[in-house]
Amino acid sequence: SLELFYFLKHKMQLAAPLSASSKYLSGKRPVSSTAFRCKASRAVVKVVANQSASDLQEKFGIKDYVTFTEGKGGLPIVQLKNDAGASAEAYLFGGNITSWKQRNGSEVLYVRPDAKFDKSKPISGGIPHCFPQFGPGDIQQHGFARNLDWEVASTAADLLADTRTPEVELVLQQNDYTLAMWPYKFKMVFRITIMGEESLRTEMRIINNDDKPFDFTAALHSYFEVAGIEKAKVKGLRGLTYLDKIAGAEKTQEAEVV
Repeated sequence: SLELFYFLKHKMQLAAPLSASSKYLSGKRPVSSTAFRCKASRAVVKVVANQSASDLQEKFGIKDYVTFTEGKGGLPIVQLKNDAGASAEAYLFGGNITSWKQRNGSEVLYVRPDAKFDKSKPISGGIPHCFPQFGPGDIQQHGFARNLDWEVASTAADLLADTRTPEVELVLQQNDYTLAMWPYKFKMVFRITIMGEESLRTEMRIINNDDKPFDFTAALHSYFEVAGIEKAKVKGLRGLTYLDKIAGAEKTQEAEVV
């Protein structure tokens, strides 16, 4: 598998939530881009917590396009399918997209064979969240967003270019568990949309609901499946600094292609 991630750091000010969106496109090689912008808060999202897959299906399911069912370990999952034949699957535990298939049935994402689906640890693979901390630091590795149950805010299957575009919006908010390690009130909104035959769009928004600013780091820690790792290439990193964990030193990427 080829593991890629996108990283951001931002100091949030009250009433100025950050909106971060990432669009994943695939052809022979997955290509990703990330854009960040600040904008006014959206209307309050009504969320439904701790419901079974059958309850979620009754409330949010959309025939032929959005389906809630049980995945591995009996955990609730949401499945998106469009008229073009593409599909995606996400676990509410961790808000993790664990499958994205193109029209030809080709799987784009990778989940480790030894991944756990019993909530004993985050799901290893797919597109797990890192928030409010990337990597090691003052709280647990990669933060808490990837090992908590997310809530369903809404679903849709609107017409776009004469085809249905299924999407689901998931929400994570502070609770006693998060406040004990990170004392801030927040709303994390994650929207997943299937677009056309070969496009998956994800949008992550972090909203400060506290009365004070806070710093955070975040990432969509994506795992891509590749046919041969020796043939995989990553472009566009030249000039960027990175941490070489083997050498234990910060380095600068010199080559255009990795």
